[in-house]
Amino acid sequence: ALQQQVLSCDEEVQFKPKPPKPVKSLRKAQSQGQDSDPAEVEKSPEAEDTEKEVEKVPEEAPPEASAPTGKAQWVFCAAQWQDCTCQGNVRWGNKEKWLIIKPKKAGELQTVKCSVQVLEDVLPGDDGKHCDCEVIPGSSFHRGLNPMWLEDQEAEEMGAPLVASCDLWREDSESPWGQKQWMATEAFCSEDWDGEEAGERKMSLSTMQKLMEARVDPRFREAYRKNFAESGAMKGWTKRAFLNYFAGPPAGKHAKMTEELIRSVHMFSEELIIVVNFGMTSSVKLTPKRFPRLILLHGRPMHTDLKRSFNFNKLRAFLFSRALAGVGLDSDQFVAPGVDRLFEMTEREITEKYPLPIMPVHFLDRGPKDLGIWWSRYCPNDVCSLQTLRWGHAHPTWTYWALPFIGRWLRRNFRDETLPKVTSGKVKAPALRVVEIPEDEDLLNVGLWEEKATKQWCKFDITDPLEFQFLFEWKTKYGNRCSMGGHGCANISPDRRFYKHGAAKLFYTAHHAVEPADTHKQVDRISKKLKEGSWPNSTIVFQQKLWTAEDLRKDHLQL
Repeated sequence: ALQQQVLSCDEEVQFKPKPPKPVKSLRKAQSQGQDSDPAEVEKSPEAEDTEKEVEKVPEEAPPEASAPTGKAQWVFCAAQWQDCTCQGNVRWGNKEKWLIIKPKKAGELQTVKCSVQVLEDVLPGDDGKHCDCEVIPGSSFHRGLNPMWLEDQEAEEMGAPLVASCDLWREDSESPWGQKQWMATEAFCSEDWDGEEAGERKMSLSTMQKLMEARVDPRFREAYRKNFAESGAMKGWTKRAFLNYFAGPPAGKHAKMTEELIRSVHMFSEELIIVVNFGMTSSVKLTPKRFPRLILLHGRPMHTDLKRSFNFNKLRAFLFSRALAGVGLDSDQFVAPGVDRLFEMTEREITEKYPLPIMPVHFLDRGPKDLGIWWSRYCPNDVCSLQTLRWGHAHPTWTYWALPFIGRWLRRNFRDETLPKVTSGKVKAPALRVVEIPEDEDLLNVGLWEEKATKQWCKFDITDPLEFQFLFEWKTKYGNRCSMGGHGCANISPDRRFYKHGAAKLFYTAHHAVEPADTHKQVDRISKKLKEGSWPNSTIVFQQKLWTAEDLRKDHLQL
């Protein structure tokens, strides 16, 4: 039952520090059919200019003056039991019966708990009670409004066209990537699936069709046009992109974490980052002038009545992105030098012969002793013969070849499908109702085991930003020595089946970056080390050493 593990930390580098290499040169080489290595690409004046341009971008975009352009209107803000964040008045109730909640100061941002436990029950017994937000067209709050919360005509007039929908995907089903996209999304869009077996908690076809829609933010319409092909086989697609999803008030902590992630991508990468907002509004500080490689999309939130985790929006966002190769990033991450190498690794490993996403190994070795309804299926009789990989962390990378997998497992959750029981010799695995798998990480792991996945990335999403400390202390004279103290030089903990000596780390991103001010300082510190030439050109860490991929494979074949 043991499956071969593939650790793809392919970093052909030398330990002598070098400046970051421009990915634009790599793209040129790839377009000519060359297999280029970042270490072999000289730094061009164009890349130096790009660095200077990034430095000139203001830390915060100056706020634009609010200029009302129309009459105030009420916009749905939150269902019962949810919070409504609004810059102005909030009304609570339904139909013609409302309670008005005013902010302490006119135009001030307020958060209202839309609950009968907090507010007066103005309509006893009515299940449709909700909160609306009074929005003034032309205000800063209106400029950041999620157009998916508006009527279609109003969203179009706002300058926010659809960039993801069932109709668009159906029309784009001729190209190789369009075919894979339609395979991933047909079940959410087509009446042909109405007759297929599904459970009582399945979403209606009309609900799923709406959940497949996304619009580009009006501020980023031109940026979208520049980065997504307008004609030809690539129409509506881009080659590479990081992908993030979030929701929360513009001045809230989560929005600030997202902003720091975007900033780090602009400092250490040459690729796009697509951010999908599922909340009511987004920060006016997110502008194409400040972040020229940001694409801001908006999706509909999933209603609480659907009883699905917010984190399943991650898989929706992957489908919205229409990137041939993608790297998923959460808001509590930042990226570091060399991160663009993940795209080359992804394009090499996820192909027609291996059409599955790949996740980095988790720092925890989860098993039957942990909570989870799925363990009885993959570890019958406490022997995990059907678990083909160690538990992975939900920061997957994918190519268009893996889109059907992403759609297939999101479909199984949305349609409340059940995996049939398996009997093979002495192995008897019970059936598994997919809707009872509560989170995105759980679903991705189960899906990969079910489809007998055998590839897993080394730990490129470092567990805590504090582990980067040894890199701040590293000096050229240390060579490949990684013994400056701290947890950064330690392996990912071993397990009995897959990594008996622990797993390697690759310092391309940091996870659990939950303090935006600290993240800002740490990213600046990395940038300073990089410019000084005192950042190691290889950040693969295993057994207290820095390695090139070639040497690591030669000395540790078990990886």
